[in-house]
Amino acid sequence: MEFELYKPRLQWMGVEIIKLTILGIFLGCLFYDRWYGIIFVIPFIPTVLSEKKRIYISNMKRRIKENFTDFILLVSGSLGAGYSLENAFCKAYEEYEKNYTESIILGELKKIVNGIGCNKRLEDMLLGFGEKSGVKEISDLADLIVTAKIYGGNLIKLIRQTTNVYKENCLVEMEIETTVSAKKLEGKIMLWAPILIIIYMRLTNGSYMDILYETLFGRTIMTVSLSVIVIAWAWINKIVRIEV
Repeated sequence: MEFELYKPRLQWMGVEIIKLTILGIFLGCLFYDRWYGIIFVIPFIPTVLSEKKRIYISNMKRRIKENFTDFILLVSGSLGAGYSLENAFCKAYEEYEKNYTESIILGELKKIVNGIGCNKRLEDMLLGFGEKSGVKEISDLADLIVTAKIYGGNLIKLIRQTTNVYKENCLVEMEIETTVSAKKLEGKIMLWAPILIIIYMRLTNGSYMDILYETLFGRTIMTVSLSVIVIAWAWINKIVRIEV
């Protein structure tokens, strides 16, 4: 079952479908010289929409990780003040709710706090949250709490160390994102270059391009070219996909 936060809103889906439809009509006119050339573009739409959804979920996971790291920092502070682990989570949630109103994990944290009030095990709820979201850091924290309770250990120190690791990972991800941003721009330029060349050729010498629109061989060439552009787009996205 898909995690609730990873289900794109209908508004997002509607906007993306409209954008893809407009892009499809544009590419249909450009590559086939017919507005209904979108028929030849339609087979690529599921691939593009699927990739966009993957990017959407990836961004949501990163935001969950960042939000959870901020929350655990508050938990660490509450533990340092002498609260028990469960009370530290409740105290941290009160402060987090006031200062992080835009956080996307408030709903999940509220479920955990309510579960603590119903005497549910914190580690089990964290593990469930980690499994639903697919965020490894949350599951690792749950495993850490279980291990500390079974074998003993300085839970405050362990959580602080874990929080520092989360913060370092977030910094590394930001550095990687900054580094690959230039490559992403280069990739976009490479993708748009052939499209801009076709537009230039059509505007400056349209009759020279007629053979590509009026013959079966020409339309085949244009279809192959469009396929290469879509494959290149997916390949570029895969190359710059770096996870920490």
